[in-house]
Formats: sequence, structure tokens, C-alpha cells
Amino acid sequence: MMKLVRKNIFKNYLSFCVCRSKILATSTRHFQDCADEDESLEELFPRLSKIRHSVFIIQPNMRDVPEKAKNTSANHQLSELCSLVHSIPDWLVIDKAIHSLKFLDKQHVFGKGKLEELRQHVKSSSLHITAIVMGMPSLNTNQLSNLQHLFNLPVYDRYTLVLEIFRARASTNEAKLQVSMAEINYIRYHLHGLHRGTLDFQTDALELVGGTSEVPVQTRKMLLRDRESKIQKELVKLEKQRTLAMEKRRKMKIPSVAVVGYTNAGKTSLIKSLTKNENMAPKNQLFATLDISNFQGFLPNRMKVLYVDTIGFISDLHPSLLNAFSSTLQDIAYADLLVHVCDVSHPDRRLQDEVVRRTITNLPLMPDELLRSVVRVYNKVDLLGDSERAKLEEETLTSSSSSSSSPPVLISVKNGWNRDEVMMTIQNAIIKATGRVTKKLKIPINSGLLQWLYKESEVEEVTSDPKNAEMYLIKTTMTAQSYAKFIKNFKLKDKNSLS
Repeated sequence: MMKLVRKNIFKNYLSFCVCRSKILATSTRHFQDCADEDESLEELFPRLSKIRHSVFIIQPNMRDVPEKAKNTSANHQLSELCSLVHSIPDWLVIDKAIHSLKFLDKQHVFGKGKLEELRQHVKSSSLHITAIVMGMPSLNTNQLSNLQHLFNLPVYDRYTLVLEIFRARASTNEAKLQVSMAEINYIRYHLHGLHRGTLDFQTDALELVGGTSEVPVQTRKMLLRDRESKIQKELVKLEKQRTLAMEKRRKMKIPSVAVVGYTNAGKTSLIKSLTKNENMAPKNQLFATLDISNFQGFLPNRMKVLYVDTIGFISDLHPSLLNAFSSTLQDIAYADLLVHVCDVSHPDRRLQDEVVRRTITNLPLMPDELLRSVVRVYNKVDLLGDSERAKLEEETLTSSSSSSSSPPVLISVKNGWNRDEVMMTIQNAIIKATGRVTKKLKIPINSGLLQWLYKESEVEEVTSDPKNAEMYLIKTTMTAQSYAKFIKNFKLKDKNSLS
């Protein structure tokens, strides 16, 4: 089986060399060339989803290791890793285990005794294991090489799994280009190991084309540099388009609400509930949303807003994966308000909450005032028992009384419970964040003022004045600048404002 795979990779490598010559000869091509080069990169580093695997997951339990993740447990990490594996088509977890780790071996992860125990387990297993997944954020080249030689099987880490899911989920040109950037970073990180032939799936191919000579690795480096440069140019173009779109929205004075959260927390489902957009199709899977999308909605006071559906975050995400999506994630920093959706039914919710807060805090150009006004929404309350729910309600009240931030809003998007409370919370936060004011005005019926208000503000309520049949009582929300303009242009006094 391994020989057949290696022969196929060698054929792919020869195709890659031909593709390299074409790239050098036609360097002036643009986006279509990027798509063609995607195929050559895929030949160099095949997509995992094209390979069926029966997986044995090994989750290290790093009890006293400094790198240990806080606010979680090995069991919860193993459960999330199983979900990642099952997110790849035709991959199945057939065996899993947690093994204690007193210190992290930079060459093998585990010590010799534990490694031999694992090797014997795989060798004697009747489950026909075809791949090993190590529950580490990222394996270095030495660890990857040594583990593959030990098990005589392909070995993957969290980086590889998340990268493949990203590839499968990306649907827009921008997302595909960003995933390609992440792939380049990964290949570059392991390039010298591939060149030396220490990674099983490349050894025979390298021997047949000159072994460990400098030609193959230099050619690969040039391909990666060329590819990276072209992708960056395309991303700059797309970023300019996004900036123009954001500037247009700002001129139209449409507030934007970025909905953030851990992957599969219910962000898309919440937006669908708030906008009543039946075209949205939330999915119960990790990284169902990879492309930033905008959806129009209306708040209770009839104010138009744009909800920004963002990429879900996950723990132990390699920095290069996050950096590849940095331009897209800037939409979060440019929003008027952040809504953080948390799955309160998840046993690791505290870790997930911390991952999201740390990630958005570290985003470039993130305004401090935006971080201070985050609306927290605790979703999936319907999955809690009565005692758990009562404890959560008490916990939220206690935390809000001891901090300056507003208390989290509990909701069940699935059954619609407390949806109106979330809407009102977002509305109040938007009014405050954008410097808007809500006014009750008394205006003459035949003055034309009502038409102006409908154009320049969000008119929430219009009634006749019971004390004066020639006057309207208006409740409306507008920016402070629009209100000042209203007073000045129509030569009114602030006494026309009833509140």
C-alpha cells in the first residue's frame, strides 16, 4: 500500500516540476493562474480528504507540562479531536487513548517506554489502523518524522486536521486564497524534512529525482515564494474592495454587528433568528462558516443593521492559520459592536470563552472601546438541566454585579426563548456605541418634518397629540449630528424634544 502511494506521489512530483517550468514562463498571469497553481500545490501536498483513513487518536495528558491548556481536561480535548477527525469525509475514529506526559520530548513527544507500548498496540490491533492523529497543536519535523517511522503510518496533528477542514469549507475566492497561504506556511515549515527524505511519503520520490541534492528543495522554495507573492497581490485587491464596501456602509450610517464565538457555538443560527433570513442554513459542524458574510436585519426601533457572520475560533489554533485570515478578520475590528456567542451547554465553555476573548483582543487594530462593549450571549440554554440553569443564572448575576460590563443574555436560539431580550440588548448597545440618541418629538402635522425624519432617522412610533390635533408625537432614534441638523435646519428649539 505504501509503495503504491509513493509511486503516485512520484508521478505527482514530476507533474509539479513541469508545472514549475510553466509558472516561470508565464509569471504575468493573474487569478486563474493562482487556481492552476493550487492544483500543483495539491500534487506536492495531497488533500487529506482524498484519502480514507481509520484513525487511532492519541491524546497526551500533559499534567505538569508548561504547554498544558488551561480550563480544560484531556477528555474534553480528546472529544474535540474526534469531532475534528469526523469533519473530514471518509475519516473514522476506530480507536482512541489518553496517555500521561510528564515532559514534552522534542524528538518523539513521548518517552521510549511509552512509544514502544503505543507501537505494540498499533501493531497487534485487529482494527486495521491506517493513520495516527496526535493531539498536539503542531508537531515539529523531527517529531513527525520519528513518529511516522515508529508506526510505519502517516501521522497528523491538529494543524493538519484544521487546515484540511478549512480547505473543504472555503467557498469564495478570498477564503481559498487564504487557505492556500496557510498551506504554504505548513509546507515551508516541513520543507527541509521533505528534502532530507525523513518523511515517509516523500522518501522514494526524492531518491528517484536526485536524492537530497539542492535542486528539488530550491525548486520548491521558488514555487512557494512565487505562489505566496501572487496570493498576497490578489488578497490586497480583495482587501481594497472590502474597505470600499465598509466605507460605503459607513456613509449610509448602517451600524454593523460582528457575531463572534467558538466554532459551532451557534453564531449563524443566532443571526438567522435575529434577521429571520430563511435562506441561511446553519449546520451542526465545526467550521461550518469560513467566509465572512453580511446579513441585513432590523432592531425593535426599526434601525437597520448588518450582522457579520465570522469564522469560528478553536483552541490550540496555530498562529500561521489565524494569520492567513488576518485580512478577513479585520471586519471584526471595523464593526460597531461585537456579540460573543457562547455554548453554555459545552463542558469546556470556560476554555472556549477564554479562547475567543484572547483571539479578538490580539487582533490588529482592535479598538479598546469595542472590546469594552461586547454583548455576551449564552446560547443552548435548552440543553441544560433545571439545576444547571439555575446555577448559571445565579453565576451571571454575580459576575455582572462585580464588573462594569453588562450581564450575559441567556437564550435558546433553537426554540426562540429570550430572543427579544437579545434584540433589545443589541439595540441599546448599538445606540450607545454609535453615539445615537432616542428622542420623543412634537412636530406640526403639515410641516414636512415627518418625511425628513423618515429619511434621516429610525422612526419607531408616530401618534397624534391628544392635546393638539395639529401635532404629531414622534419617537425616533438618530445620530447626535442628525439631531443637531434637525434642530438647526428647521429652526426648532430643543423644547420640541420631549425627552
